Amino acid sequence: MNLLRSSKCLSQPSAAGSKKANRIENPASPEAIAFSEQEELKRLRKENLILREERDFLKKAAAWFAQETGTLSSKRSSS
Repeated sequence: MNLLRSSKCLSQPSAAGSKKANRIENPASPEAIAFSEQEELKRLRKENLILREERDFLKKAAAWFAQETGTLSSKRSSS
């Protein structure tokens, strides 16, 4: 146990570790997010938007088909 406490590499964070900690603690700062991370965020946000649109469309389609086939419960059809 004393060996672990006296080790400098365990007690002091590396420069890379402190940069990562800064990105985690302050993600809004422009220098905190690398270009590749910005591109990935942009791609993921676009994908998220498409998935939401597809989900909403499928919800509406499922409701329409349920109504057309008469499988909607009376509770839902009154609203």
